Amino acid sequence: MEYFNCFNIVKLVTDEASNQFSPLFSENSLKQSRLKSQCDYINKIATQYNGISCEIEIDSITMEISIMLTLADKHLALSSINCPQPVKSEIYLNEEYLICLDFLVPGIWSKSQPRKEVPRCLN
Repeated sequence: MEYFNCFNIVKLVTDEASNQFSPLFSENSLKQSRLKSQCDYINKIATQYNGISCEIEIDSITMEISIMLTLADKHLALSSINCPQPVKSEIYLNEEYLICLDFLVPGIWSKSQPRKEVPRCLN
C-alpha cells in the first residue's frame, strides 16, 4: 500500500471548506476530534486491506464529509467492517472491480456566534 493518512487529506479539504463557510460557520473542536478518531479507524482498514486511494468531498448544503477509500485487496471480509457511530458506510465494486468503501461523516462545523458590537460613544 502506498501510505496515506486519512486525517491529513481530510484536513486539507476541511480547511478550504472552513474558509468558504466562514464567518457563518466555524470548526467545532469536539466534532473535529471525533472526525480524527473516525479517520484513524479508516487508516486501520486501509492498512489491513491495502488501501490505494482516499478521496474526500464535502456537501456544501448538509456539510457532511464523504470519504471514499479504494482497496487493492479483493478478499475483504465484509463482516469485519464495523464503522463507529455516527458514520454511515457503503461497500461496492468500482468499474475496475476494486472494492470501495464510502463513509459519510457528520460535518465539523457549528454555527458561529454573532459578534457583539461594542457601543461607541457619540460626541
